[in-house]
Amino acid sequence: MNIKPALIEAAVVVWHKVEPFLPGVLGAAVAQMMRPGLGMRQRFIQWTVGVIVFHFVSKALASLFHWPEAVADVVGFFIAFLAFEGLHAWQKAAIEAGVSAIRDTGAVWRHLLQGWAEKAGGRRNPTTTEGEG
Repeated sequence: MNIKPALIEAAVVVWHKVEPFLPGVLGAAVAQMMRPGLGMRQRFIQWTVGVIVFHFVSKALASLFHWPEAVADVVGFFIAFLAFEGLHAWQKAAIEAGVSAIRDTGAVWRHLLQGWAEKAGGRRNPTTTEGEG
């Protein structure tokens, strides 16, 4: 029994599934090499984000601009690289936005309640008629 043809066929199937993600994987890998000192968890998260952003953004840009696959792969490499590098900034911005939203919630509610109170108070005042005044 020769198992070699079955293994080759399985490898070809796996290759066809993995190949579209290679530019993103390589872009994130290059970005990781340029950032020493990251823990394994942080590297995995950033690598995953780089590959996912690469996959969706490069396909969208290629479709929008009608790029050939080679151009989309080159652009996708840099998208994955930038997504890996930009994750820290995105995380920091999201945290700051969340803190700001929580801090400003009281002011927003106060403003809304004052507006509603003014409208409700305006309805209670009787309107003047033409002869009065």
